[in-house]
Amino acid sequence: MAAKQQTHVLARLALTIAACTLGAAACAQNNTGVWPDITGNYRPAVAEGLSPIEDFELGDFSGLPLNEAGLEKAQAWDPAVQFLPENQCNPHSVPYIMRSFLPFQIRYEDGKVMIYHQSFEQVRTIYMDGRDQAAGSAPTWMGHSIGRWEGHTLIVETSNFKAGYIRTNGAPHSDQARLTERYYRYGDILTYLVILEDPTYLSQPFIDFRGTRHFPGLELAPYPCDIRPPARVRPR
Repeated sequence: MAAKQQTHVLARLALTIAACTLGAAACAQNNTGVWPDITGNYRPAVAEGLSPIEDFELGDFSGLPLNEAGLEKAQAWDPAVQFLPENQCNPHSVPYIMRSFLPFQIRYEDGKVMIYHQSFEQVRTIYMDGRDQAAGSAPTWMGHSIGRWEGHTLIVETSNFKAGYIRTNGAPHSDQARLTERYYRYGDILTYLVILEDPTYLSQPFIDFRGTRHFPGLELAPYPCDIRPPARVRPR
């Protein structure tokens, strides 16, 4: 993507978010029954500069608003734990999997928005029927997501997901965290704004922005999990 087009995408997203914050009519809830089309196969727009490559060293929690409990847990994290046989097939939790570098597919099925991830072959279901958040059920890796349209922006609120990591260097989130996402497609670029709130480990919301590119011919590859001896496991 040319720098001018990238700047236009970022500016358009920023204006959309600002307008919604101010309650503009352009971001009113979409009650037409016709959903904007954000379906298709996507992978991170690294070349366009919309999905920066993260390679944080152990102990580097810069940019994360960890509170005292979150920092203590992060500093005590032992990377060898995730390579134990009983943990190798645990998928990434929903706050991290949406920021990973593996492709995903969005479909509309039976009045729901479905997101199929190549990573650990996880599937997210986003309910669009106006239901409330699930309460009292056991947390799952992908949690419980409800969505609505505001203009051409898909707003997704997710709760009830298992404790996991914001980054793969041990920065944690708890099972009390809540995730809000804003998806907006402009041409072949799908952007999303992530807001993670966690009263257990964060002192304030963690906000992140990502962009992915639509690839019509892209296919999700199988992602079987083969448990290996810890000595042979490499970071994923």
